[in-house]
Amino acid sequence: MLGLHKIASDGGFYWQLPRGGIEENESPADAALRKTREETGIKKPLAFIDLEYTHQFDYTKTDRGTGKQPVITVIEYSFAIETDREDIVLSDEHTGYRWMTPEKSLDVFDFEGNRQAVRQLLSILNEDH
Repeated sequence: MLGLHKIASDGGFYWQLPRGGIEENESPADAALRKTREETGIKKPLAFIDLEYTHQFDYTKTDRGTGKQPVITVIEYSFAIETDREDIVLSDEHTGYRWMTPEKSLDVFDFEGNRQAVRQLLSILNEDH
């Protein structure tokens, strides 16, 4: 399991999975592959798994121009890849990375949506054995 380290806008930090928005005319799966490539340098995964799990949450973001705080709804689609690559080429969005077991990532990842995606992956992997 790959965790990415990111500095938060408040100066803190957190660990997360590769993630990002969906561009126009892009499927969630295509966006996942693009963001993984952009954030890690992994271009061709050995396998791609649709975890068939989504996580939805709302947050407010202050518009610097107007001062308004609209509520933004985010839907996270979760996928997993298999890779034989150990070296990662980080984008400037992250400050570090860490390989870990899925079980360890449950203690490391800061967001419940990430932890739930890992649990879903573990469930799928356990079904295969």
